[in-house]
Amino acid sequence: MSNSLSVAKTSLTESHILEELAEAATKNQGGTKAIKGIKGLKVKDIKRPNITISFHPEKGICLSVATEVTIAGKSFIGGTMEITLRSKMKTESNLKVSPEKHLIFEVNKCGVELLSCKTNLPSSMLPKIVNKFLNSTLAKVLPGMMCPAADKVVSIMAVRIEDMFVVNEIGDHGTMQYELDGLPDLDGEWIGLCLRPIFYDKDGKEKEISKEPPLSDDLPEKKEGSNEIILPVNILNALMELFTDDFSCEVTGADSPLLTVNKLAEILPSIKDTLPPSGKVKVEIRPEEPPKFSLAEGKSSLVIFPKVDILIHDTGRSILSFQMTHEWLTKFAVDDEKLKIEAYEVRTSDVRDFSPSVDEADVEALKGYMEDIVSSVCLPNVNKIMADNKMALPNMMGATYSECETSITSVKDALAFDVTPKDLPMDLVALADKFSHIQKKHHY
Repeated sequence: MSNSLSVAKTSLTESHILEELAEAATKNQGGTKAIKGIKGLKVKDIKRPNITISFHPEKGICLSVATEVTIAGKSFIGGTMEITLRSKMKTESNLKVSPEKHLIFEVNKCGVELLSCKTNLPSSMLPKIVNKFLNSTLAKVLPGMMCPAADKVVSIMAVRIEDMFVVNEIGDHGTMQYELDGLPDLDGEWIGLCLRPIFYDKDGKEKEISKEPPLSDDLPEKKEGSNEIILPVNILNALMELFTDDFSCEVTGADSPLLTVNKLAEILPSIKDTLPPSGKVKVEIRPEEPPKFSLAEGKSSLVIFPKVDILIHDTGRSILSFQMTHEWLTKFAVDDEKLKIEAYEVRTSDVRDFSPSVDEADVEALKGYMEDIVSSVCLPNVNKIMADNKMALPNMMGATYSECETSITSVKDALAFDVTPKDLPMDLVALADKFSHIQKKHHY
């Protein structure tokens, strides 16, 4: 994931850290005036900060925030004095894994560098004033003013990231949560997190996740500035175990006009004499094992292995049973920070193991017939259940999917998510005006 930059920007914006910094710059520090020789200070302008983040195995997360602030006040020599200050704060933060297998941030180094300091005074007055400003104020004020902001940014990021590890309900089917599976992988411009999902059924029993197949070497190339999330097929299959019973389906003539004894006799002549005179039959479709996802390049489907029973409606006596293999083509989307799974087409690939055995049967017609019945009755029901019981997607270092553009691609044995944060607006001109009013209130 590379979304830490977006989270840092969001943290600066949502927590009003910039506002606090600007206000602190115009207030007294430690009982002394913020800038000697200047009265009635207020913030005149703040430029959009330039925030960069890099990741190093030894140093951890390196955050750099370059800011430019213009402050103004009455000079002791008369008139208005403006000072435009450019500075850069650099921090290093360690990433650790807690005993609960959560992610922990710790700031272990912070420094502030003065890049430039300009005033509107005549050049003949600059050396004395600027030198006094640098010696008496900046060396003391800047680190004490900006480094606490680094702690705030990191603490806010930590709070947002903690959402990654909360227990999420999968509707009324169970719960799930993520935990870290090993230390984060830091490599220059990105951070890699391996998350292990844990699924619990509605009775609180943990579902075992099968060993994942090796990921393909043909994964989509990560785009600059985006996050890449890889969801292996074994995680989806563990999820589907919670839905196995929902794929059971009972179909009567009232549910589907396709289910008639005449049609059954046409496709399966061998059972013609055992069909009831009333003409009422029903079909029960029961999966004999949990559905499994089949994921390949540009294709995704659920593979289901049900047993099909054709029964006399009134008595429940079995007329015929057989095994079936069918595929439900599927598509994926993000809905309310969760994974939405929707099936849209049924394909029957095999019917076999008839009991009692049949001498003649139009197998291809039977496949098509079962596709029609399942598509019209079973599929809509399962889609509704899965829509009401969605799985929470991994938290992206605190950002939400609604703040991003997301595309989902099926690859061999996995889903690949490309998640690009949208630009987060920061109206710093409006903020500067707000700071001015704040200063006036304190000044008077």
